[in-house]
Amino acid sequence: MVNGTGVPCNKYESVFEHFASWGYIVIGNDYGTNWDGKHPSETLDFALNTQEIRDMIDIDKIAIGGHSQGGMGTFNAVNEYKNGKYYKTLFSLSPTNRILGLSLKWGFNLDTDNQYAYKLDTITVPTILIAGTGPFDNNTVIPLAEMEKAYDELNVDKVMMRRSNNVDHGAILYEANGYVIAWLDYYLKNIKENEKAFFGEDVEIYNNDRYQDVKSLKLTR
Repeated sequence: MVNGTGVPCNKYESVFEHFASWGYIVIGNDYGTNWDGKHPSETLDFALNTQEIRDMIDIDKIAIGGHSQGGMGTFNAVNEYKNGKYYKTLFSLSPTNRILGLSLKWGFNLDTDNQYAYKLDTITVPTILIAGTGPFDNNTVIPLAEMEKAYDELNVDKVMMRRSNNVDHGAILYEANGYVIAWLDYYLKNIKENEKAFFGEDVEIYNNDRYQDVKSLKLTR
């Protein structure tokens, strides 16, 4: 898990416990800066190089996810570091949009013609994007237009969805967990029945009035 600004992992232990209750080993850190993916990459290295932890990990079934600044860090952890190859899928909850990220100096090659906050067209693993419709998410962190741009750039199995009824930024860390678990179970545990939640005909997420602005595309068989 890649934490957002001001929310180290010890502030959302219930999320870790929820994921663990579904059989996942959940690892995070308490660093305040995670947008660049550096500390998540170091955390993964630590886990894989610590024998008592490594023995519990199925190295072929590793995912990464994060919220807010950590949603941005999730993209960069996959793209910018050699150990990003270990991730098989990702989830990004209310990720900081690129315009906002660069305004906060969260980016690479800053103040050059080649500056960027993160790249999405080079991501090679299935990706789900979930955000809120409350004012902070909708107007600042990840407006709908920016979320749609992010979705359109992805060239993998992908989903985007926004929580209805003005559910806002902070709540998405908790509100989205049902579909996040279903996503992880589908791609990491090969639970085939979960496919119908996201892809195909009569897709569940399109019929769930708790969500809106839903898009999905499956490119793999």
